[in-house]
Amino acid sequence: MYTSRMPGQNGRQAKGKLLRVSDETHARVARLTKLLGQSHREVVERAVADLERRRFLEDMASAFEDLARDEAAFEAYRAELAAWDVTVGDALARPDGA
Repeated sequence: MYTSRMPGQNGRQAKGKLLRVSDETHARVARLTKLLGQSHREVVERAVADLERRRFLEDMASAFEDLARDEAAFEAYRAELAAWDVTVGDALARPDGA
């Protein structure tokens, strides 16, 4: 496990929590730091943010699939979208000048 604490960019101890990872994961993060030109912290934070975003999108897609299987609910959703569609161009000129 990687357990050493490295100084921050200004030479002082970096603030935050120690995260224990396997040697393999540490090596992968180290490779990414070189590839991306980012610190270990930045790579880990980016990876966590990307995982959260992917999970959110997967959950949203799953919920939409559930909605699509319920014909009545899906039709109600489509009717609501149609009702809101009239607001899309409020006070905006059309590109064709109309």
